Amino acid sequence: MDGQDPSAGMAEALRLYTIARQDALTMKYTTVASMALLVYDIILTFSDEYELIWCSKFTWYTWMYMVMRYGNLLHMLTIQLLFYAWDNAPLSSCRTLLLLDAWTLLPLIIPLFLTLGLRAYATCGRTSKAKWWLGALCVIVTLAELAGDILWTVQAKVTSTPLPGLPCIYKVTTASPVLGAVLQTGPTAAFDCIMFIIVAWKMHKSYLRDRTNLVKVIFRDSLWYLVLSGETVACMLLFICLRGEHAALQPTLSSEARTMAIIVASRVILNVRRAASNSGVRSSQDSAPPPRIYFISYESEAETPTDTESHRMSDLEFARSTIAGTRGNSSDY
Repeated sequence: MDGQDPSAGMAEALRLYTIARQDALTMKYTTVASMALLVYDIILTFSDEYELIWCSKFTWYTWMYMVMRYGNLLHMLTIQLLFYAWDNAPLSSCRTLLLLDAWTLLPLIIPLFLTLGLRAYATCGRTSKAKWWLGALCVIVTLAELAGDILWTVQAKVTSTPLPGLPCIYKVTTASPVLGAVLQTGPTAAFDCIMFIIVAWKMHKSYLRDRTNLVKVIFRDSLWYLVLSGETVACMLLFICLRGEHAALQPTLSSEARTMAIIVASRVILNVRRAASNSGVRSSQDSAPPPRIYFISYESEAETPTDTESHRMSDLEFARSTIAGTRGNSSDY
């Protein structure tokens, strides 16, 4: 007799298994809920998307929008769902899903950084100084994400677990999950805050000049994206604080945070295009061969504008400087 009660050991094993099953179910629900939320938003905004994206001239930024929205949805429906919801998956499949989840996600979230960076760049007047500083910030946050992915894939090990009926997330162990999470979430939250401060300051100056139509739209969407940085910080805190029995719940908010970021970034583009369209900014449709950039022009006005028309033209000028993201009249959105 070694003095241990076999029934106590069985009870402890049963307790751990029950916790693991409940946590696995939580991960499945949050993953599916995140996908459902993104699909629901696509349905809600599809009419605007069809008019402002699909029926407009396809540019590099249009393709980036498609990758950000539908590329992430495809990733969630395939790789992420299998990684978090496939019970009793073979170890070889779990290793493959682990690598795919890490290295296909990076190019899908880069458009989120570029959307915020280009938005701030446009509101800064497309100056050379803003281009280099904002470009450097985008590179830094992308390299931080890349470093987190490298650390994750190097340290993560896929091993069998004695508990049956659990998804791949329970078969992955890593030496320093906190460091990887901090590398991926900390710089992202800081980047979101910096972009909001830049846009808010520029929008405040524009508001003082009575350019209010687009200012409210841009400021509101930027504020919503700033709120999302709080969820990014919450993701980081989960990785830091959740240990032991509930360690598998560390990435619980990751899917939801990414979904909300995609929704807000997509609506930033749609709302600005809609506001610009309502203000009279439209894409040119010349008979000449289409250029590779997305030109914008103005609706014709009377030769002697009234006060209302003068205010509208001021809004059009602001729309032009806000929508255009590169030298000339090319459009970001």
